[in-house]
Amino acid sequence: MHRRSQAETTLTAVEGPRVQNRVGALRNALGPGIAGGLVAGAIAQAYLLASVVFVAHASGAIAFYQYVASALVGKAAYADANDAWLGIVVLFAASALWGAGYAYVANELQQLRERPFVSGIGYGVVVYFAMQLMEVAAAIYRTPNTFALVNGLVAGMLFFGVPLAYFVRLRTAR
Repeated sequence: MHRRSQAETTLTAVEGPRVQNRVGALRNALGPGIAGGLVAGAIAQAYLLASVVFVAHASGAIAFYQYVASALVGKAAYADANDAWLGIVVLFAASALWGAGYAYVANELQQLRERPFVSGIGYGVVVYFAMQLMEVAAAIYRTPNTFALVNGLVAGMLFFGVPLAYFVRLRTAR
């Protein structure tokens, strides 16, 4: 039978509340973060579809989502138009995860909640470049032209990051 030393008992007494506070913070941020990520993801997808598909005619809607699905299933995603649905699911799952991550950090850092516009812009840049790295890792990265770079950053900052930051601020007001 293992007996606890005085140091272990003291450490557990000190760390216990910290761990409980972190778990509580995660629990409090998870719902608003996921919901905010889904809302912001829908806004960003609407913007991207409008700008890429309908305005620039750079891609069709199905091809756009097949490209996303190809990160999981490879080139086979282009063979079946139904794989576009997988691309939509992947984008919304990523949006929910990014939303939960932002909400957790915003729960810890008051300045993010106090300045949602600036925080959303910054987070949108982080999300954009992190998603580019994920494309590299999935071997589907395409070097963006100027339009795609600017459009992607605008989508990430103004149509994902900012709505997410305001949503989280409203839902996690203290």
